[in-house]
Amino acid sequence: MIKFREASLKDLELYFKWTNDQFVREHSFKSEKIDMQKHEFWFNEKLSDPDCLMLVFYDEFERNIGQIRFQKQDNYSSIISVSVDKNYRGKGYSKRIIKIASDYYRKQFSKMTIKAFIKKSNVFSVKSFKSAGFEFSKTLIHENFQTLLYIRKCK
Repeated sequence: MIKFREASLKDLELYFKWTNDQFVREHSFKSEKIDMQKHEFWFNEKLSDPDCLMLVFYDEFERNIGQIRFQKQDNYSSIISVSVDKNYRGKGYSKRIIKIASDYYRKQFSKMTIKAFIKKSNVFSVKSFKSAGFEFSKTLIHENFQTLLYIRKCK
């Protein structure tokens, strides 16, 4: 069974580990490693941002699976980002946590379209977002990369 909670200050090091994972860095739009000082500033800023929701997912044994972050862009759309712990990759968790998190977010913000910007080379994320109910919107250049935009529209 997958559970989740909102991220808190105690998750600083967990997010630091996840964000600097080699696979995560390779598929991020900014691939350089992140130092703790910059991460700590960013993390505290996001926790206090009312337009940001960060969720930590874990299993029935309270082992951390991954995280999802929603960042509100405007009154109509938010950007979703996801990372899964290396011990849980390739087991179907990403599509499940994307679906669970998106449903949860949409209950709070029913008028929001959720956008996923995915590097064209990241076939794993494309598969996960499609399986979670996101639809392809268009190809574009985002952060200097060929990017696929997947969306989940409001109802």
